[in-house]
Amino acid sequence: MITCRLESNQTDYLPLLTREVIHSSQYSQLRVVILSKQFNAQLKKIDIAALADSVKLPVISITQRNQRLVSETAKGDGGKEHGLHKFKAHGSAVFVRIAGIDVDRARQLFEVGLMEPYRVPEAVRVADLIAKRAYSAIRKRRIK
Repeated sequence: MITCRLESNQTDYLPLLTREVIHSSQYSQLRVVILSKQFNAQLKKIDIAALADSVKLPVISITQRNQRLVSETAKGDGGKEHGLHKFKAHGSAVFVRIAGIDVDRARQLFEVGLMEPYRVPEAVRVADLIAKRAYSAIRKRRIK
């Protein structure tokens, strides 16, 4: 899990994300970057192809289930031109965007860490829980 603090008024997240991934002590062990849906909800849309190029790793970005997004990307080539793909997780649909990796390999990487009944890989679920807890602790310190 790699964390970094993003400011809401920040417009270009790419340099910060790239720096955090590349300078991580685990960088040599990383095989893929997976962005959680909470991350994507805050940033609206990130250029995952640019992120994949800058960190020299494939990127899988889990998106919020958004029917408007799905219908927009379904136009033309079944959404593939936009990198949006539908994966199954315990019978539920999960939408992901991918860059730097083919769909079959991305599906394998996504599915390898799934635990019942969650719809995201366990590492992503745990990272989200830790990030939420850290954010909550920071907010509590600011209020006091």
